[in-house]
Amino acid sequence: MAWFAPAAHRLAHREPAAEAATVRLPWRSRAAWLLAAFLSAQSFLAYAYLAWLPPDYQARGWSSEAAGARGTVA
Repeated sequence: MAWFAPAAHRLAHREPAAEAATVRLPWRSRAAWLLAAFLSAQSFLAYAYLAWLPPDYQARGWSSEAAGARGTVA
């Protein structure tokens, strides 16, 4: 708990107006939009791979074991 006193002292002496002026929202940042697009595509592909493909394979006549293990079998 020795770190708490110096940390509390530093937090108590912050100026909220100065800190708010330095914070920028990422709405106009190209890098932020590219990162958001990449993470959205990655999430969509993972969802498609884990949720859509095994039922589709089962509908094509595969066993549930083979459909679920499709990602691990070469």
